[in-house]
Amino acid sequence: MTGNMAEAIAVVLGGVHVKAMPQSRSWGVEWVRPDGRFLSIESGGAYLYASESAYRAFHDGQDYDVSPVIDGAEWDAWGSAEWARGLAGLIGGDGQHTGGGCMVVEWTIRATRNPPKCSISDNLASRGLPMGPRVPRLSRDSPLPLNRRHGPMIELDVTHMVDDADDMPMLSGSIAELGDDAGRIAWRNSCEYAAKRPLITPDQYDDARDYFREFGAWTREEIDAWTPEEIQGLVVQEVAARIRDMEHYDSYEEYEVAAQAGRCSGAVYRGDDGRFYFLMSH
Repeated sequence: MTGNMAEAIAVVLGGVHVKAMPQSRSWGVEWVRPDGRFLSIESGGAYLYASESAYRAFHDGQDYDVSPVIDGAEWDAWGSAEWARGLAGLIGGDGQHTGGGCMVVEWTIRATRNPPKCSISDNLASRGLPMGPRVPRLSRDSPLPLNRRHGPMIELDVTHMVDDADDMPMLSGSIAELGDDAGRIAWRNSCEYAAKRPLITPDQYDDARDYFREFGAWTREEIDAWTPEEIQGLVVQEVAARIRDMEHYDSYEEYEVAAQAGRCSGAVYRGDDGRFYFLMSH
């Protein structure tokens, strides 16, 4: 899910778009349903909790004898039939095909006097907020564009992680893949992977802190207190999540088209030299 898409869905539902969701570490939406249940919507699934406090406590590391997730749905691709059915069931809507073959979630906002019918498709939300293209395709020989806040963007060679793509679920797996303790398992694995194959150099730590600062998931004090090991682990987990975007496509060309259409992040791309790179920039 892209940032534009998360923002559009949040506007339509009346929720909040979040840069770093607990499972995917990427854009998502948090929404309190009219019945008080708390819904967490991520790129690969949505999870329903009894309340927002239960959600926060669970992801803050409190132990539970029984999982606080009371319902959920996962899908292989945004815009698929299982996505439409799963998301529709959790928000109280109806999943269906449009004439063009696109899956759409439609529902009615019943809290208003004259409830409008709203919809979310694989690249458009009901209030006409278009999902613009994501990271432009870069040539390996092209100069990196400048980030207006933090100077040059950081381009990382992540070919070895793409080669290890089958292992990426262990670094950025969902509850369905790794169980109720998925967040802690994926974090431990990411730190262990980073210790063996660090992605950034010490002079890039501050740039990495600035990158994650934009997520809005941590306080300034927390970010400033991160150890080098924690920074490396976060970078590895972020790259793993972006590599997993490729899982939903049969070829790199299909993935590239999807990235340009805003259906996936496109932050991992193949250079003209045949190697894969991750562009760390907002």
